[in-house]
Amino acid sequence: TYQWEWCHDEGVEGSVGGVCNLGISCSCDFVFYSLLLRKSFIIEKIMINTILLTWTLQISGQSDHQVRSTKIRLSQYITNIVKYIVDSPFKNIIFCENSNYNISREKEIIEYLSQLYWKTIEFIQFQWDSLKTQQQGRGYGESEIMEYAMNNSMLLNNDILFVKITGRYFLTNSWDFVEKNNYN
Repeated sequence: TYQWEWCHDEGVEGSVGGVCNLGISCSCDFVFYSLLLRKSFIIEKIMINTILLTWTLQISGQSDHQVRSTKIRLSQYITNIVKYIVDSPFKNIIFCENSNYNISREKEIIEYLSQLYWKTIEFIQFQWDSLKTQQQGRGYGESEIMEYAMNNSMLLNNDILFVKITGRYFLTNSWDFVEKNNYN
């Protein structure tokens, strides 16, 4: 069982003036997951140390994505990855990319940078079913990438709580969010 909290700053239910029901001010879809029921033991202190960034680098076919250029999308993702490594409290950063686009050169640079900042990085890639996503909608694609990450990430397997956000956005108040939501 997962606890989903969506945040939209455009007046979508659960959001008031850009602040979601978790008290976060942002301009992107945001999800906070609770995995307490995945663990069979009691935790004395629960900390949010992990963020999952989802990516779709190569958009295929008809799509309602606003940014379709792979180069622009890659630039946005890399910019935000660097921000999460350099300026966020998350110790574990997971990138799940669902178009199986070759990012081997970028991986090397990101892995090197993450070592300098004592962050643990995990890259997960797979080929999504773009036709089914076109038929079912972007929500289907999002559920597919979440399911893949949950089933294939070594870091998520060890965490009770984590934050999920699209890799094209940076959670500017991540320090405040983590401080507010870490439980004793």
